[in-house]
Amino acid sequence: MSARIDDRRLLWLIFAVSLALRFGAVGVALLMDVHPVNDEWGYSQRAHGWAAIYGDLFSGDAPTSEHWQQAYQNGFQPPLHPMALGAAFATGLSSGVSGRLLSALLTALATPLVFLLTRRMAGRGAALAAAVLHIIYPTFTFFAHSLWAEPLFILLLLGAVERAMAAREADGRRRLFLAVAAGACAGLLCLTRTAGLAFMIVLPVAFLGERGHWHGRKRAAVLMLAVAVTVIAPWQMALHREEGRHAVLATSSGLNLAMGNNPFVNEACGSTWTDLAANIELLDDMARFAAENGIQPGYEGFDYALAQIHADPAEAVRRVGDRLRLVWSADLFPVRQMLQAVCRPVPNGLAGLHWLCYFVAYLALMVLIVRGLLARSGVRHQGLILIMVTAGLLGPAATVGFSRLHLPLFALLLPLAGVAWARRHDPVPISRRVLMSLTMGLVAWMATTSLEPVIEHQLAPSAWYRPLVSRVAHAVGAEATFADQVIVAIDPDGPEALRIAANPQRVVTITQDVESVATVHMFGSDSRTRARLVLQPLPGDTDVLIDPISSDHGWRWRDLGGEGLPGVRLRWQGGVSPVASSRGSALPWSDNRLINTPSSRSPCAR
Repeated sequence: MSARIDDRRLLWLIFAVSLALRFGAVGVALLMDVHPVNDEWGYSQRAHGWAAIYGDLFSGDAPTSEHWQQAYQNGFQPPLHPMALGAAFATGLSSGVSGRLLSALLTALATPLVFLLTRRMAGRGAALAAAVLHIIYPTFTFFAHSLWAEPLFILLLLGAVERAMAAREADGRRRLFLAVAAGACAGLLCLTRTAGLAFMIVLPVAFLGERGHWHGRKRAAVLMLAVAVTVIAPWQMALHREEGRHAVLATSSGLNLAMGNNPFVNEACGSTWTDLAANIELLDDMARFAAENGIQPGYEGFDYALAQIHADPAEAVRRVGDRLRLVWSADLFPVRQMLQAVCRPVPNGLAGLHWLCYFVAYLALMVLIVRGLLARSGVRHQGLILIMVTAGLLGPAATVGFSRLHLPLFALLLPLAGVAWARRHDPVPISRRVLMSLTMGLVAWMATTSLEPVIEHQLAPSAWYRPLVSRVAHAVGAEATFADQVIVAIDPDGPEALRIAANPQRVVTITQDVESVATVHMFGSDSRTRARLVLQPLPGDTDVLIDPISSDHGWRWRDLGGEGLPGVRLRWQGGVSPVASSRGSALPWSDNRLINTPSSRSPCAR
């Protein structure tokens, strides 16, 4: 009994330490002016819709159709994460603060679950080691101060697996109650991201285990799946009512599959959705395909992808290999945020150290996971974990590269890392050492070779970090595309009009009487020169060359009177990823229109 009480106290201590670190990370992010807050898929917009719905309900009114449409947003993604964010926004704090605090809390809650999950698999020492690894691994901390769905998704995934393990160890009515809890977590997982569907289907199968245990577990497995289906049923009915058709979890269910089988991406690029030119061609071709086959526009993604796979099965298999190689590449999402200058710019040397830290942390954690995976004995439920990890790889293998599922899978594998740390002094036979070395060699090769496509298609760094990125890109044979966003404004005492040339053939003119502010996006791959703006006041024929990138002026207005342009102001917004389209909302993941986009096709587009 005393050991159980000690475990409970230890859980509270683990949670407190994790929470303090996550909240500290939020504070650092705010102090460093991290902007914009990571907001993929329009989470924030939908969250504000849910916040308005909560406000309607609290005031005793029925939610308005406008609030529902904002929250629903064409059913493009499952609703749970925006609903949770909406609850945070409804507190009255700014969205950048309340959303981050929610993510920090969810990440901190996951740490005790890592302890409990590992405790069911191995001893207390391994459980404590796994919890500490969850606390100190830098990528978990990074996502704890973002608005991405990872914290909620990981928490629910750990909860589903831990409750399934607990049900395995129980019997009778308690086993059924635990199966209900596991199924509920799995259903909520699907309402967070569509990637949860594979986990929901595979979890009852993994729970059953070896055939000899089926007799006592079948009822619980069926109940687990039934509860999960019941949880997602209301959203499925809402999709059917709004869309007039059957859709699995999201109206975009076929889009990622089409992106992963994009015929306009060159073989040298692997499979990625960040090739702007190729993806614009893809959308045009999908529209043609829909018209020829009588499919309602916007719903053709799944059929289009199957047609591409059927037309060239060998190419489809090759792309699967590319995607799986990228799943286990170094975790560069935090590095990307740094190099895109969405936070206060730092010296290139410090950014390089930051990059190296994440790369080494990834390899170190993989060493522990591999060693734990090859542990000789004493690890319970290892098969369940491996089956769930395999389920998590199905989505990345079938759809786009650079999947963010690697972090949830890392969370599932933390128990094995904890086992490896707890048994680090145990002797390892030579045969296992050789196998570990070969496996880690493969992992290191995958991580290193993935740097080339990541740098060319995922990074989109600011020209501020050109010295660092150019060196790394040259070392791995990549060619980085640098991207920056600058806002230019004319004051009433400025020129009548201003001609802005971000790069050759990308020019915009603003006037005081029509539109006096322009957002300019500058792209380039020349590693020898920094990006420049050429400004020409009209009327007139004098060009003024401006270097817009300066740590002293990031996100602050800079008066250009001293540079010979009185009445003109400029604000550098840091880097910007070139994934949006000049066609406005034609790309479903972007509602913003770029004033200037690259004039030439990507070198990786056919």
